Amino acid sequence: MLMGIDSKDHPFCEDLKEIETCVDKASNLTRQLLNYARGGKYEVKQTNINELVRTTAGIFERTRREIALNIHPEQDIWMVLAHTGQIEQVLLNLFVNVDLARPSKS
Repeated sequence: MLMGIDSKDHPFCEDLKEIETCVDKASNLTRQLLNYARGGKYEVKQTNINELVRTTAGIFERTRREIALNIHPEQDIWMVLAHTGQIEQVLLNLFVNVDLARPSKS
């Protein structure tokens, strides 16, 4: 559907990109689960941690619209060897735990 849209200004363009990102993340999670179930090795690759934090925070913010995260990444950091799916899971767990620890507004 995204390829059938003529312009980036189309009202559904951002939603379709978000769906595409979520499908990629679900595919990655499925691959992780299969690797774990088979006792396989994890795929590590050079990763920009700033970009990983930024995209994972974006996913979290879309699910918790009442929360705004302030991300202040360090500039010019080194790439790291990491399993991106595991780092994403750690970050999401941290975001959820911080959200659960917030005092309620009742």
